[in-house]
Amino acid sequence: VSGSAVVLFDSGQYTQVSSSIAITNALHSGRNLYFTAGTATFDSTTEGISFLNIFVRGGTLVHSASTAGAIRRFTFNATSLNLNSGSINANALGYLGTYSYGPSGVPSTNLKSINNAGASHGGRGAWVTAASDVGTTYDNLRDPLLPGAGASAAGGAGGGVVKVSITGACIVNNGATISANGGTGAAGGTIMLTCNHIGGTAAT
Repeated sequence: VSGSAVVLFDSGQYTQVSSSIAITNALHSGRNLYFTAGTATFDSTTEGISFLNIFVRGGTLVHSASTAGAIRRFTFNATSLNLNSGSINANALGYLGTYSYGPSGVPSTNLKSINNAGASHGGRGAWVTAASDVGTTYDNLRDPLLPGAGASAAGGAGGGVVKVSITGACIVNNGATISANGGTGAAGGTIMLTCNHIGGTAAT
């Protein structure tokens, strides 16, 4: 993090999103995006692609939910990110209930918590009956990329993934939120912003 965070805004040069739509590689890659309302769902084709400047002044940005066969996440690059209000919300978009990390990259039930123990991710979940009921921890502490594990019984999904690389400024203002919480009994996911400059008012 270095330098000053200044991003100039001209709405005429942006693709405005003011209703609930899907954000896709085919329609939105390489564009300036301006979010004001609705729920914008970044589908699997946006993983790893690049945008120009992203302004969020309302609405909610989510990624597609993970499934029993594949994980989904925010993993895109952009020139700048200005989160003035609204939210980036990856709550309960991670591993489904009873699913966790699979060494092959495919979600698996082999490492899940059991007997109502809390799910694991970078840290171990709490146990009710025995410590051995807690699922295995996983992911890279310094470079996380994976969602949170789902609850030990079919139910809460783990938190999703917000891993965004910004070549310029990240501005996050008070009233804006970025979250990747797990559902009941599930583990939190990943939030990692890599920015050249950062600024804004206090936010959560």
